[in-house]
This record gives sequence, C-alpha cells and structure tokens, in this order.
Amino acid sequence: MMRALVTGGSGAIGAAICRRLAAAGARVAVHANRNLAQAEAVAQGIRADGLKAEALAFDVTDAAAATSALEKLLADGPVTISNVPHLQDVTTMIELLGRMGVSVTIDEKMQIEIDPTTTRECFAPYELVKTMRASILVLGPLLARFGKADVSLPGGCAIGARPVNIHVAGLQAMGAEINIDGGYIRARAGRLKGARLNL
Repeated sequence: MMRALVTGGSGAIGAAICRRLAAAGARVAVHANRNLAQAEAVAQGIRADGLKAEALAFDVTDAAAATSALEKLLADGPVTISNVPHLQDVTTMIELLGRMGVSVTIDEKMQIEIDPTTTRECFAPYELVKTMRASILVLGPLLARFGKADVSLPGGCAIGARPVNIHVAGLQAMGAEINIDGGYIRARAGRLKGARLNL
C-alpha cells in the first residue's frame, strides 16, 4: 500500500490533496504544524468515507522534526513526503538512509519518495551521526522493523552533552537487549512489547 505524508494537510488545499490520495488507495498521514486536533478533524472526515488516514502534528520547518519524519516512516512499502524544507539535516538524513540501502528519490520541489524495502544494513556510522544528533532516532525504527540496529553514540555538541539514556532505557523496557561497545549502541530484539515509560 502506498503511504503519503501531506504537510499542511489540514488546510483547504491540503485536505483536498489528502482526500484525493486516500481515494487512490494511499494510507494518508495528515499533517498540521503543532495542531493535532486540526489534523485529526481532517483525518476523521476521510475515515468516515471508509478510507485510510491518520493525523500527525510537528513543525516541518524545524530541522529535527522534518528529518524525524523520515526515519519514523520506515515502512513496508514506498513513502512519499512532500514540501520538505531544503536543510542540511534533511540532506544528512537522506545520506544516512542511502547508506543503509534505502531507495530515495527527490524531485526539484523537494518531494521525497523513500522505499525502505531495499534496506540492507542497520548501521548508522559515527561520521554521519556526529553531524546531526537526530540521527539517533533511527535506532528505534530499525530495531522494531529488523530486530537489530548498530547506531553510533552521537557525542557532545556546542550546547554540551545530551545523553541517550532515555532511548536506551525505553527500548530495554520494551524487551530489547542493548550493549554499548566501541562507541556504538548495539541493539537486538525479537518482537518489542509495549511498556509504560515515565519521562
């Protein structure tokens, strides 16, 4: 099944695009900048017609959020993301996905199609993770889908160290076995299970 993330999908034009994609058989993620209720209202209208839609809310102009959308959408088929900002962090995430074997296609309007079915490696090297700390966010999706992930520890940055213990503790609570070895988080799991996490 085709999946599509439509940024600005809660507006009149975006909602029309969402409905058209859903009618064509896509599972649509309706996006609104930090307004989940607005996105959910559009998604509910689409679902009322027996089509598939879900709601998302994040600020797509924020580099970490935009790139986070890429790795969180590791799926079982092609994913199309429209209106992606032309930022260095987006370029880094695309390079990281490409290193893993993911097929990535970009057009001149920054519409990105990602096909994770070609993924051949579950490895995020230090030379990329150090340039964008949000790269650590590939750890969970890789582990959930493939049962393994080797992701570099990101290290420090200009505002100081930002540890990843919450990521590690959360995955361990869901049943993952995690070892930190040679500067890499090496995670393995069968089927992750739900867990209650106190942040």
